[in-house]
Amino acid sequence: MADTTSSTVNAEFNLSSLRVPRSLWIGAVAVTLFLEMAVACDPVDDEPAGSPPVAKQQQENVDQTVFRWFFGDDADTARLFFLGDDFHAAPAERLDGFLRLKISVVDRFCGLTDTQKQKLLLAGRGDSKRIIDRFEKSGIQYRLIKDDLEKVTALEREVEPFTRGTRPWFRDGGSLFLKTLEQTLTADQLAKYEPLRSVYREGGVVDTSRFESGEVLWIDLSETGLRDDDLASLSKLPGLQFLFIDNTQVTDAAMLHLKLLTQLRELGLSSTRVTDKGLTNLGELTKLKWLALAGTQVTDAGLVHLSELSSLKEIWLRETKVSNAGVAKLQEALPELRVKR
Repeated sequence: MADTTSSTVNAEFNLSSLRVPRSLWIGAVAVTLFLEMAVACDPVDDEPAGSPPVAKQQQENVDQTVFRWFFGDDADTARLFFLGDDFHAAPAERLDGFLRLKISVVDRFCGLTDTQKQKLLLAGRGDSKRIIDRFEKSGIQYRLIKDDLEKVTALEREVEPFTRGTRPWFRDGGSLFLKTLEQTLTADQLAKYEPLRSVYREGGVVDTSRFESGEVLWIDLSETGLRDDDLASLSKLPGLQFLFIDNTQVTDAAMLHLKLLTQLRELGLSSTRVTDKGLTNLGELTKLKWLALAGTQVTDAGLVHLSELSSLKEIWLRETKVSNAGVAKLQEALPELRVKR
């Protein structure tokens, strides 16, 4: 995922003084959803008859190189899958945690029946079993070729389609879960699901939680095949306050869609093809508090268009063409702004 850090400055979350990695933020909200489901005895938590979860894997039997290919190697990633600080937790636990999150999000938007939840749970576990089987096979293969760099590289490329399914920010190519989802939803539910379709098809992460002021939506499409027009449907998602599309090929054309997302509080555009022209469309985002533009072609001329964003508290400008003079001028207009360069 993109190397950016969410400030999460909304006092409503009591995180205004912290620097919280985005993976921790989504993990915290995801845990809230998971606990809500458990307390309510949601049918998603009930094991379907005759369909026990995939057996727990023994990590000591698989080389950690292969484990990292499939599941990453840091504690933040582990927390995203409800695993606390144990990033060596079993693959089945990781996949099951993320599966439950996806079902919970779809339920929030579409109002799933108990039967639909069970179907999605079974389909998702089918995806998980396919991934874990490939994970085990790859571990055996790796031990046989680990001293041959060329063969190891080839194996890593070979398993890459499977690893997309083990990390929530990768595309769910050929996913039984997505196929079952679209076949199971009613016409009315499909209409409610439509704005999420492009996000899930591109492998994006969606998270949501309820607060006193309403529902807050969090979407990360970083490092996906996102296209400019894919953002058009996002304006139909109420409560979208956190959006990250770092390390994608989106251009200034995408900013025409983003200007409609007037509730945004954080926006990640690092390592995209956005230029000064695109920033002219961000003037309507008056609630924006955090903005990442690192690795873009933005210059001093583009910063001028941000001077009216009175709520903006932090901006990331590493590896841009912005000068000290440009930064000083922006901070003159926004005295409380912190600039990361």
